[in-house]
Amino acid sequence: PSLFDSCVSFVVDNFEYVEALGEGVDASVRTAIASHLLECNKLNGTSFNVIAEPGIESLELADCSGITESELANRLGELLKNGLRYLALNQSGRCFGNKAVEAIIAEDDGNKNLFALSIGGAYLLQDEDIARLIQTCTPSSLEFKACPLLGRPRCQSIRATYQHAQLLELSLQDMTKVTEQDF
Repeated sequence: PSLFDSCVSFVVDNFEYVEALGEGVDASVRTAIASHLLECNKLNGTSFNVIAEPGIESLELADCSGITESELANRLGELLKNGLRYLALNQSGRCFGNKAVEAIIAEDDGNKNLFALSIGGAYLLQDEDIARLIQTCTPSSLEFKACPLLGRPRCQSIRATYQHAQLLELSLQDMTKVTEQDF
């Protein structure tokens, strides 16, 4: 293994003693640590709080199944206050729902700091929640993957919101309730 891989393995093996990663640790290192934590079945609310330290600009997690909705919502508020611009959460079934959306909306304050939002597998996410989130934050990049409850109202809110704002990217994958006519 490379020196980087050995260091990540050492950090993950001793993660119960890690209180913070610090400002100098960039997103790629945090993502590598999170992936390794996931492989070792150690990615939970406690380790999530260390990975998702206030002051980071991007947070990317491949699997959020070990994080509760309350844990995510509490941390999102702090992250957004301190400059989070890119949020990518996959397999976010039970953690990304109404509480998480409320946390994002409450902390946005009209600043529209959230530039990119990518959510995958959020089976709690409702059209109404996404409509309010999009109208409040207006991210320039949107991606939704396998979110079974999202359908036509969300598509209409995207169309209405981005008539006066710029949408650079839009990706919808495995969306059973969405057709081309919805746009």
